[in-house]
Amino acid sequence: MFQLILTSDNIQELIEARSSSVCKVDFINNIITIELLNVVSNWYEGLRDSPESSFVHSFFKKQGKLLSEIIRYASPIVLLMIVCQYSNYLLVSSFKN
Repeated sequence: MFQLILTSDNIQELIEARSSSVCKVDFINNIITIELLNVVSNWYEGLRDSPESSFVHSFFKKQGKLLSEIIRYASPIVLLMIVCQYSNYLLVSSFKN
């Protein structure tokens, strides 16, 4: 940025370097250029109005790895508990046929 300040005479280059995004349109047809810039401007304004993240979303984002590990290690245990609970029913119904 400092080098650009010292070497550039064009203020537009400085503004583009400081901005987070740039939409530059070089067309011969002025109407298409204005339409495209309006679309980008409306899109950018819509980004500011995006809904804030909820508590649940932020919790899962922060603790996602921990939750996935808990589910990974707990699912075989839960499955084993279900099989043990219903093993008598499964064995009896298979012998009746």
